[in-house]
Amino acid sequence: MVVTALSNNNIGNYWTSSGPYDEIFYYIKNNVADVKADLALMVSGEAVQAKVREYAAVSMNLSTKNEIFSAMVVYGFLSYENGKVRIPNKELMECLEDQLETKQHRCQVEEIK
Repeated sequence: MVVTALSNNNIGNYWTSSGPYDEIFYYIKNNVADVKADLALMVSGEAVQAKVREYAAVSMNLSTKNEIFSAMVVYGFLSYENGKVRIPNKELMECLEDQLETKQHRCQVEEIK
């Protein structure tokens, strides 16, 4: 799919509503470990302190903010630098902002051919 998009010079935004995003959405929707307040700060452009651990992404039961943010970093939903996490791009920022406002999972595959 990606090779075809590059070959045809037809590149657009791509985000999926399946896989790890569904798992992350659960933690945000249910405000596990009070992640919503920090995500709201990140949506406004702020970076938030976090201790990222790569192993958290394989856990089926994330219970702390650091575990949730660690999984989000591993899956590419957040970036991590100098002890802080932030939303790495506009598309994700809009997606997470919408999720915080509507409490619905609405990030979709937009376009890639």
